[in-house]
Amino acid sequence: MDELLALIQEAVDRSRRIETRLTKYLVGIGVETGVRRPVWHEGTVEAPSPATSLMDCLSVIPATWDPNEEVLVIYRGRPLGCVLKP
Repeated sequence: MDELLALIQEAVDRSRRIETRLTKYLVGIGVETGVRRPVWHEGTVEAPSPATSLMDCLSVIPATWDPNEEVLVIYRGRPLGCVLKP
């Protein structure tokens, strides 16, 4: 039974990775996918979901932002955390 669950989990994980790659490709060629990305507001990143990846949040911080200043990540007006631009 454990082996079957492991195989099912592997199939789910692979499907998720395929979906992620396909979505990235479609966005790259200009197809509207409905995926919402974080939005930068001076000193704040507004996440479209609490499950938004840290990499997505960091990617919207401008290169000119001082790396020593914290950036507040919010979701629906509530803070999720603070990050520093690497």
